[in-house]
Amino acid sequence: MTKDRENYMKNLAYTAVRYLREAEDGEELSSRSVLIDCYGKIEGFSNDELMVFHKTLLEGAEKTGIELESLPVEAGMPWVCPFIVHNKKAKICCPKCGNKNYAQILYGMPAMNEQLQKDIEAKRVVIGGCLFSGFDPQYSCNDCGTRF
Repeated sequence: MTKDRENYMKNLAYTAVRYLREAEDGEELSSRSVLIDCYGKIEGFSNDELMVFHKTLLEGAEKTGIELESLPVEAGMPWVCPFIVHNKKAKICCPKCGNKNYAQILYGMPAMNEQLQKDIEAKRVVIGGCLFSGFDPQYSCNDCGTRF
């Protein structure tokens, strides 16, 4: 797997942590189901790529205060094994570095005004672009640059 592809899978997982934060507390999910729910597919990913997504999702959940309780299974690839989401203590912070210093990502074609300019300069807002897919990152870490 190339480094670019590895980073792509990690970025998918960082954004998917939001899905875990917004899930019903006590909901049963798996890394596979999260990937499908967020991005609509699982086909086309290699086992190595799915493992990167799985590990990064677990790490991001831990850094944001989400507990994923593993359920017993007889066998299977880690990304298909179910877990129970416990997210009552979840917080909004970067799933990569754990920092709470983030900006909201603004999509579309915003009308630039004085307040928006101040928010951009103060790193409270970043412009995300005109195109969005529906499950795009909502925040950008001001420290490491990860979008989640």
